[in-house]
Amino acid sequence: MKRSRKSPACGTTVFSTLNRLLFRVGKELPEGVNEHPDVFRFEEWNAILERIDPFFRPIAEIMVMTGMIGSEIAGLRKGDIQKNHILIRNSIVRKIEKQTLKTKYRIRNLPITDSLGRLLEVILSCAKGDYVFSTKSGRTFDVDSFRKNPWTTALKRAGIGYRVPYATRHTFAAWALTIGMTPNKLVKRMGHGSKKMVYEVYGDYVEGLEKDAGKILEYFGNDFKGL
Repeated sequence: MKRSRKSPACGTTVFSTLNRLLFRVGKELPEGVNEHPDVFRFEEWNAILERIDPFFRPIAEIMVMTGMIGSEIAGLRKGDIQKNHILIRNSIVRKIEKQTLKTKYRIRNLPITDSLGRLLEVILSCAKGDYVFSTKSGRTFDVDSFRKNPWTTALKRAGIGYRVPYATRHTFAAWALTIGMTPNKLVKRMGHGSKKMVYEVYGDYVEGLEKDAGKILEYFGNDFKGL
């Protein structure tokens, strides 16, 4: 797939796929909707991947392809990678492993698409110890260190305004909705208890995101929606 190295400026107007869908039945989104969500356009994301430290690129890709947050990435063990899905069961917060997640809904199984599977094969072939991800020195992955160093550096090199790594979770959700995933399915992927969170937090996206739908689907894989 041919990808441009140039990252176009984002539109400033924000629209909501879900808002349009609800409008048809005479409803509006709940109050408090985030009007400026941290969602990357596809070419922005490609520019980041081209400039991030190669060691950390797989971590960034797993984040945006699954919606997993940094603490879940840190706590992911090799045994959590099953044949057809990833088990999300624990996390590491501030270097302390948590045996329980934020809510019971965060305990979930994430389907492994062909694209995700190929990426995981490469990652697992290089992983040492029990955990899937680590730092260059072999220590437990720490999202704060990731944010301060490779992540921030990549954004600066790509000429993209600063956004926290958590923006990859918003991006995953917005991209999934853009290529046709239903809110019901997205709720389970994200680990929420109701669609309200989808409406209030992840429903909005940068103007023009629908133009990226083809590239997003190719990146996620044609089997993404069916799993």
